[in-house]
Parts: sequence; C-alpha cells; structure tokens
Amino acid sequence: MQNPLILHPLLTDKHYGLAINSENSEESLIMEHLESIGDGVFQIIFYSNKKSVCRTRALEISQFCKANGITFIVCGDLEIAVQSNADGLHLKALNYEIDVIRKRLGQYKIIGLEVANYRQAEAVKDNGFDYICPGPVFRASMSIDNGMPVGCELVRAINKSIQLPQYAYGGINSLNANLVFSAGAYGVIIDYDPSIFPLLKSYG
Repeated sequence: MQNPLILHPLLTDKHYGLAINSENSEESLIMEHLESIGDGVFQIIFYSNKKSVCRTRALEISQFCKANGITFIVCGDLEIAVQSNADGLHLKALNYEIDVIRKRLGQYKIIGLEVANYRQAEAVKDNGFDYICPGPVFRASMSIDNGMPVGCELVRAINKSIQLPQYAYGGINSLNANLVFSAGAYGVIIDYDPSIFPLLKSYG
C-alpha cells in the first residue's frame, strides 16, 4: 500500500519537469511553449557547464517562470540558484549539506536529489529533501541522464515505503511516460524537446 505523500506546496498537482541545457536551447521558443501548457509543468531544471552563460540565462528564465506560475529550479549550482532567485535546487549528488542550502537559498525553497538505487533513497528520506529523482529509468543519450538504467522497478520499490514524491528521469518520452506513472512516480523530468509538449498538454 502506498504511503501518503509529503508534498511541498509548490509541487502539488505539478507532474512534469523539463531539463534545459542553457547552452543549446532557444530561450524564446522555450518560453513560447511554456506559456502554452501552463500549470502542468512544475519546474525547469536548468543546467550548464558554462557558468557565465548559465548565470545570465538563469536570471532571465527565472523571471519569466515567476511571471507565469512555473517553478524554476537550478541544477547543481547553489550560487546560481541564489543569484537567480530560483525556487529551488536540484542535486545530482550530495555535494552540499542541506542545512547550508536552506540557509543560503531560503527555508521554504525546494530541494531535490537524484538517486540510483533504493539504498540511496532510504538513506536520505528523512534528511529534509522535498523530492527524489530515481533514474535514469531508461537508457538515455543526454549528458544529464548518464548512468545505468534502473527501470521502473526502483520507482515501484520507493513508492511502497518512502513518502517523498518521485520525479523519475532518464529516457522518458511520450511512448513510455505512462509506464513510469503506473509504477508510482508522482512526476517525470524530461529533456527539453519541442516534440514533447503535446504530451505535457495531454497529461498536465
């Protein structure tokens, strides 16, 4: 039996996140698409290997998201999350103490963590995270999704005993998203691609 979820207010009824690489995404097109789908998207997970590029674009997209009711989350960089007034920080690993994040970013901001197995999820379930991201669920080519696929089995296992909402990631698209939701994911994180917006409209 599934335990009742402990949901951050900004995550309620938000089932989709988009992973956007600031270096190769057309900002105006992203914003146009986001305006068209509205509340279905809960977050933009923004990442880049070039801090100067990421810092500038993060602030611009953060302002857009706030104006349109979309939660904006920066991937992996606490400083850029603070500077862009992001709604939260998405961690690929435990490279920051959560108390440090809360102090710098704000007590009511969202903090998420990627996990690759049940042991990792169990270890952090009471550490103060607002969501966890099992994955990559399927094989994926994007750099943010690198790693051995964990399949929907991990999503099912976490769903049975951990109350944090799961936003699964990795190789998820319009053909397999329903499998991930059926396994117990509260949401999915998808690499930005204009072709996925019809999916977000239909499920949002």
